[in-house]
Amino acid sequence: SRRAIRQFLGDNFTSLDSLELVDDLLKEEERTHAQLEQEAAVASKTTKSLVAEASSVADSVHSKAMHLIDVHSKVVGSTADESVSAWEFRDGTAVMELVSKLAAELQTYRRLRQAKEYIDEFIEIEKVAEQAAQSMEKSPQGVLSAYSASIALLSKHSSDSEITGNISAQNLLEYIKHTVSNIWTNAETTAANAQSECLRKMGWPGKIDPPVSVLGEFGANFSMLASLDHITRDASKVLRQSGVQLQSEDAPPLPLKHMARAVDIRMRYHFESARGTSRADRPEWWLSQVMNMVRSLVPLLELHVQSLYDRSALPPLDVRN
Repeated sequence: SRRAIRQFLGDNFTSLDSLELVDDLLKEEERTHAQLEQEAAVASKTTKSLVAEASSVADSVHSKAMHLIDVHSKVVGSTADESVSAWEFRDGTAVMELVSKLAAELQTYRRLRQAKEYIDEFIEIEKVAEQAAQSMEKSPQGVLSAYSASIALLSKHSSDSEITGNISAQNLLEYIKHTVSNIWTNAETTAANAQSECLRKMGWPGKIDPPVSVLGEFGANFSMLASLDHITRDASKVLRQSGVQLQSEDAPPLPLKHMARAVDIRMRYHFESARGTSRADRPEWWLSQVMNMVRSLVPLLELHVQSLYDRSALPPLDVRN
């Protein structure tokens, strides 16, 4: 072998230049070999990393599939098949088919749960509305409690970040707004009518002669209206953000507003109608009527209405004004 090599070199590379060429070729071959070995090492490392990653993914898929099986078992009341081994899940197609099936079922269960929550919210609102309706004639505190509860529900759902684009949540919010408005309207109307009836029995806005029993009833209705007004003013930010307008922010206190209504009706009856007292050339008649009403009404305002108002949570005010 060595003889054959020496003969080959002797026959083909007899000059110095030819030997230098052989040296260059050998060095180039060594460099190429070293580069190939380096690339092979990198490829081997990459292959090992990919194999480890693939194994990790397979284990993760298997773990999640087993978790979904457990969830499915709890939902439908069955038990997981313990004979299923990890190796049987190495087939990615089989795993994904199972995962897809379980995910579809879980999505159905999720929608059912959301529907149940939606129905539960409606039931809660209906309970609040029913409480208000049942308490309207008998229990002012029951009405106020229901009204406060409806505003709390309005605050909860109007601040829900998931309401945008959610038709069910939007419908629920509209129903709550409708309920709040209905409770307010019915409570105000009922208490205002009862207060007006008490005022009528006392002779308001004419000569006042209030029986003690009527004064007590009047005080209860006055306090009811004042509390209703106070709750509404406290919730003004929530109501405004939800687009619910029950009264203007600069509206007079609710009980005084309805007391003043009777005075306004009396004055319009005498001086803005076809009656003989409605004469622009006799302004002294209008002034005389005003003075008579002031003399008649001020004692009631000072002795009873002012103390009722002061016990309310409304801003301080001289009711004579």
